[in-house]
Amino acid sequence: AVLSVPGDGLVQQARLALARDRNDREVLALFAAAFEAGSRDPRAHYEMALSYESSGRAHDTERALEHYAAALEL
Repeated sequence: AVLSVPGDGLVQQARLALARDRNDREVLALFAAAFEAGSRDPRAHYEMALSYESSGRAHDTERALEHYAAALEL
């Protein structure tokens, strides 16, 4: 399959990491790299928010809300 959207490969890698362990910081790093590469996948923002939210830390909950909002905007 040909990846036609920037960051798609990184989003796919992040989804695999998310399936293995939602709390793995690798998930956040891969999604962040995907967005930096130009991904505009709303589901990726939603999934990154899930990862942040699962940490239970207040700061991460705030970041989760930012990504939920980004998903809704897209």
